[in-house]
Amino acid sequence: MPFGLCNAAATFQRLMRTSLTGLFRKHYIIYLDDILVFGGDIQEHNANLKLVLDSLRDAELTLNKKKCRFLQRSVTFLGHTVSSNGMAVTEDRAQQMRTRPTPTNQTELCSFLGPENCYRRFVKGFAKVVNPLHKLTDLKDTHDTCLSARQRPGVKNESHHDRTTEGFH
Repeated sequence: MPFGLCNAAATFQRLMRTSLTGLFRKHYIIYLDDILVFGGDIQEHNANLKLVLDSLRDAELTLNKKKCRFLQRSVTFLGHTVSSNGMAVTEDRAQQMRTRPTPTNQTELCSFLGPENCYRRFVKGFAKVVNPLHKLTDLKDTHDTCLSARQRPGVKNESHHDRTTEGFH
């Protein structure tokens, strides 16, 4: 499929999902051309990997050996570190978000909240933490409210505290 077509990504995603039809989602995670195959132990992993590889072969899809990684205990996948311990935000991504400048207007605030929202599952009480900030995006005159929200202690740190060991909330 040529690059640049307006629906190329969606069409390719559908092709990949169709190719793996019949497999349980507990065997793999797929996002475009990234496929993460997993299992509870090495035997289950290898069985799941065989199912996925057989399905891709049957669909006449090929893999680039140079881009494949097999039998990894921990991988970075779509901005997350995935391991037998669960999912966590990658340390470089967490550091990048911690050091972002404080938003000074509504546009910057919306740009700040968007990426933060992607990691909400890792922050206990995320809605309470960001609710005052979301209210700011609706206000016409944000100066006084911005000052009070900025002075609320811990907003930036709370939103980047790694709580992956506590499970999803």
